[in-house]
Amino acid sequence: MTTVRHFARAAAMPRARIAALGLIALAAGLTACDLNVAQPDVASAASTNLPAARVTLLNGAISLFSAGYAGNGDSSGVASLGGLLADEFANSDYQDRHIDVDQRNAPETSTAVAGAFVSLQRARVASIDVAARYAAAEPNSIHGAEAEMTAGYSFLTFAENWCNGVPYSSYNGSSTVYGTPTTSVQSYDSAVTHFDKAIVIALRTDTSDADNRDALFTAMVGKGRALLGLGQYTAAATAVAGVTDPDFQYFLYSSSSSTKQYNGVYSWNNSYGRFTAADNEAGSGLNFLSANDPRVKYQDAGKFGLDSRTELIYQMKYPNYDSPLVLASYTEAELIRAEAELSVNNGNWLTRLNDLRATVGLGTLADPGTAKGRVALLFRERAFWLWLTGHRAADLRRELRQYGTLFTEAELYPTGVYPKGGTYGTDVTFKIPFDERNNPNYTGKTNTCTDFAP
Repeated sequence: MTTVRHFARAAAMPRARIAALGLIALAAGLTACDLNVAQPDVASAASTNLPAARVTLLNGAISLFSAGYAGNGDSSGVASLGGLLADEFANSDYQDRHIDVDQRNAPETSTAVAGAFVSLQRARVASIDVAARYAAAEPNSIHGAEAEMTAGYSFLTFAENWCNGVPYSSYNGSSTVYGTPTTSVQSYDSAVTHFDKAIVIALRTDTSDADNRDALFTAMVGKGRALLGLGQYTAAATAVAGVTDPDFQYFLYSSSSSTKQYNGVYSWNNSYGRFTAADNEAGSGLNFLSANDPRVKYQDAGKFGLDSRTELIYQMKYPNYDSPLVLASYTEAELIRAEAELSVNNGNWLTRLNDLRATVGLGTLADPGTAKGRVALLFRERAFWLWLTGHRAADLRRELRQYGTLFTEAELYPTGVYPKGGTYGTDVTFKIPFDERNNPNYTGKTNTCTDFAP
């Protein structure tokens, strides 16, 4: 029986070993800038519909998503770049491509942002392609659910981290079908659609099997996360209601075999010294390090970063090149439920947070007594539990968008004098890469973003 490398169960994601079959899906391109990929001549069209080929295509889609989300040794992913834009990481590099992100002023020509964008777009197209193949040939396969789940997380990552206006182009086998600008709401809606499909497929399988159950739970958490982004708190709690196993975690795996398989957070902080773990960045950032919280593991490197001037602090959540990154978990499901309870003034939200804290030996939290204090406390708990997992930039953006009557941008984001000169900018999202201007649907636009609203 053919097996597939799951998000959760694989020993390593096969990023560096995508077979020629996988390249057919990857040729589908994905942005207006990188579509001219020669089709390999070692696999016929018919052979790509064989069971082993579908497995390879699925592995390729998952690998591309991991590259854009978790990053690797060649390019930084959203988990690092989002931390840099927010307050989890500070810049310790000399290159503008990372200084600009940290300064909240990354241009649309940012190569760092473009790398993650292209990988995620390719993951989106590849996962939709392989999902259709499974739907036609093996409609009850858990691998089809994983493909839909990968598409869902791809759309979700765009909705959370990029400005309004992301286009979703496709490939019809011979040419690119250019997408039109979409809103973040539309991206969230697309994510929910794919998560729903994944859930339906997963429920057809034997969910007593650990892999099947984990895929189901991951789709449920992804849907809940997307519904939070839409401000649908009660629906989000309903989406994760079935996630009841306290031990549930779903990983993006890494490997020390090659740079394309490295854990991206470890690579760009601990190995390369281009990012450093931040504490109270610009006075508005959270005290991730000085809080001495067991959820945030770090170590003073005893040296400067790559810029030879910034103190280098190692994150130790991912202590090696092959450390896995949690994509979804029971903890996140509990945080979603807590926010839904807070939204309707159900006092159980605080009990839920304190129950989570007890699992790592932390003391109980007191009710701040004000709406602003309660929301700030909830998002602080989210920040510490989900540190360096690709959530923080999205959470700050959502906090400003959905609770903007309580907070100002300056209270949430690093602002004021920037340590390397000038001042912090105003970015709350990433800009769509400049190469998308090749998309004819952007004719006449002065910028690829429709707007920069949170």
